Amino acid sequence: MIKYLHSNNFKKIVNKNIESIYHFSNANYYDPNNINFGKLRVFNDEVFKPGAGFDLHLHRNLEIITYVIEGSLTHKDSLNNYLTLKAGDIQHMSAGKGIYHSEFNEGDQDLKLIQIWILPEKRNLDPTHSLFETKNLELNQLHKVACKEDAPLLVNQDVNIYILRLEKDKEINFEVLESRQAYLVSIEGSSIINQIEVKDKDALEVIEENLSIKALTDSHFIIIEMKKG
Repeated sequence: MIKYLHSNNFKKIVNKNIESIYHFSNANYYDPNNINFGKLRVFNDEVFKPGAGFDLHLHRNLEIITYVIEGSLTHKDSLNNYLTLKAGDIQHMSAGKGIYHSEFNEGDQDLKLIQIWILPEKRNLDPTHSLFETKNLELNQLHKVACKEDAPLLVNQDVNIYILRLEKDKEINFEVLESRQAYLVSIEGSSIINQIEVKDKDALEVIEENLSIKALTDSHFIIIEMKKG
């Protein structure tokens, strides 16, 4: 089963300094029929203007993945991490029993990022932080960047997160096996996926169905694969 979600389906929040697209209920947006997709609790596509961000705040029992698409993100946390993420960097925080962090665009250009929250398998663990650079990953290949056991970023849940950049006219297949599901988001570009035209910011909910992806333009995807339900 494949459910196509046009970008207009998602909640758009615009304030003076931050523009957000919420795929699921988050912050002041609440829809009881749109809370999560399996263990995927939040998928936010955001633009921070220079100087914009969030002061120190607390998270508990969430796996938080932040993927910088353009610009730079300055991150500080209660584990004494203080760093600036550049385009292509992916940060993972396992919030566990509690982590405070702040995130700001301290650069002079817009910051574009994706932030994902995954519900954890085990609760109240010690918090952790890790980082992975994707800028040198090969084009036209699936790259597993986060999962439970065998990826650069280790997540406290049975999920697999992939980054894919396809050049125009290139094709690739992606398996979603029995008892598994996946959430695919087109970050940039246009493509045909199982005869569905998918454009910038569109998404697919996929349950137990393999995907055939062909790029109509240079395209950039993120895929979150997980157990069904």
